[in-house]
Amino acid sequence: MQDFKRILVGVDLSDDERFVADTVPSSTRAAVDKAIWLARRTSGHLTFLATVMPDYGRFVSPPEEKSEGELVYEAASEILEGFCNEAEEAGLVADLVCTCGTPSLELTRAVIESHYDVVILGSHRRHGLRRLVLGSTGKKMLRVCPSPVWVTSPNDDGAVRKIIAATDFSETSEQAVKVASELTSQFEAELHVLHSVPQYAEPIYRGIPLPPNEGGSWQAKMNSRARDALNESLTKLGLADSIDADQVHLAQGPASPAIQSAVHELGVDLLVMGTAARRGLGGLLIGNTAEQLLPHLTCSVLVLKPAGFRTRIEPHRLSSRRHSE
Repeated sequence: MQDFKRILVGVDLSDDERFVADTVPSSTRAAVDKAIWLARRTSGHLTFLATVMPDYGRFVSPPEEKSEGELVYEAASEILEGFCNEAEEAGLVADLVCTCGTPSLELTRAVIESHYDVVILGSHRRHGLRRLVLGSTGKKMLRVCPSPVWVTSPNDDGAVRKIIAATDFSETSEQAVKVASELTSQFEAELHVLHSVPQYAEPIYRGIPLPPNEGGSWQAKMNSRARDALNESLTKLGLADSIDADQVHLAQGPASPAIQSAVHELGVDLLVMGTAARRGLGGLLIGNTAEQLLPHLTCSVLVLKPAGFRTRIEPHRLSSRRHSE
């Protein structure tokens, strides 16, 4: 069973002008609330990690005065202390890490160093050119972080009532279905499983000469094979008898829009899926389904890596930690 007991929370305290904003961003508030909610159900241990600036060395002040970097660090640490206190009031154990650098790198290094079971992040849901140029911590974490990554929705109201697992029958996506089933039992939620069947433009797309009016029958055959494969997959996972037929969905067309439609129509709170974790230029230009979906979904997303995934990020010692008694 997936055991989310060691939970790392990525805390973004910045706004467009300041490293530490006057108020905690709503995306971060949602991630903190979800982390505390999850830890209460798993008896988990929480670590709140904030990356407050790229490089302390850029701030210079007279020796008798605190540098801007120190002031930012202190302000961030005070907020993290408040999150730790919230967790402790809920009966949990929590600590904090305040560091500098690139958020996705620092979070991944923390996972490597301390073996967290899951990373929880808030999503800013950037769109368009800003998202293309700047990316997002969540999207980068899908590529480099070895642990599961849970990206909360700004619309998250706390509870997980409906979970949908998307599968393409790969080993990683079948693991996602299994984890979704375990979470469904743990949270007393409703499980849905979705597979999307490509639409074939026969005979033009493949250049195969088909008799008149058989293009539709070709698609029907593909749908039938996909349905059989989906049932076989659920049987292998031991779910065939525990999930109702109306909770097993066979969609048509590309996976990304099919998943978005299912999330909207079913009122899903959490999507669980695997990622191909592409690297390099191909991943930048094409991405994968999880990355394509992340900026557009209204629900939270839990993404798992392939078995044996190894990150290229090197660990290092983190700069500051506070352990609760």
